[in-house]
Amino acid sequence: MPIRQLASAEELVHQESGDRQATPVLYLPGVHGDWTPQLAARPLLSREFRFIETAYPRIETWSIEDFARALKRLLDDLGIESAHIVGESFGSLVMWQFGLANPERVRSFTLVGGFCRPPRFRVAAAASAALKSMPTSVLESIIDRYVARRSALGEERESFDIGAYPAARTLQGRRATANRMSIIQASDFTVRLKEIESPVRYLGGANDIVVPVRREIATLLAHLPPHCDFRSELVAGAPHAMIPSHAQEIVDHLRRWVGEIEAENSDDTPSNATATTSLERPG
Repeated sequence: MPIRQLASAEELVHQESGDRQATPVLYLPGVHGDWTPQLAARPLLSREFRFIETAYPRIETWSIEDFARALKRLLDDLGIESAHIVGESFGSLVMWQFGLANPERVRSFTLVGGFCRPPRFRVAAAASAALKSMPTSVLESIIDRYVARRSALGEERESFDIGAYPAARTLQGRRATANRMSIIQASDFTVRLKEIESPVRYLGGANDIVVPVRREIATLLAHLPPHCDFRSELVAGAPHAMIPSHAQEIVDHLRRWVGEIEAENSDDTPSNATATTSLERPG
């Protein structure tokens, strides 16, 4: 099982579902670091797309540039020339960095509870400090209680042999998660939004208490260039972790947006209809 690779991974871990010849959609997780939230959304997305889910290695020294370079290596290894990138929360920062460095590799950006600057600086700083000092057993107990509470409310999350959210477990996972929180504090892409070349979409939870989604929508609307054709949706009743709680609504928006963008690209340049290509790697 791919998630077991986290124990020794030095690159992004991934799994795929759907037709390999279909339009590629790639998911970058939030600070939790893996595809635990995708249990309900995965079968819906894989009906139409080549759906690639990623998990972050338990490395506590990666910079945002390291995350973006790892994503480029993954796409090269998979033979994917360009993909629709879905960044959940922290994953949106990886998405921005990757897209700015490799604009030709992005068909569209979709932020799910994402941001371009620190949502709440003091909260992120406190969370990073707590993760660094918290015993691993305490963190894992908190994760298990959280998943149990959300399951009681009918939200589906994937569990593995060591439990849900495996990228944040173990001492290394805890430190890597703290590092991702530190990256959030240090990242602000606002001034670089004008360089974005691909369409941008935003999905925010109307009940999100982690990210100020209305502020983010206003910022993106003000700073993205017109050719990004920015569009946004607030999902009624949705929290920050909206993929498990509102999977069908999230997938419906993604299907519609990706379909529209693919249709537009096909009209402009028919060759863009090809989902993947074989890329030669040196050596």
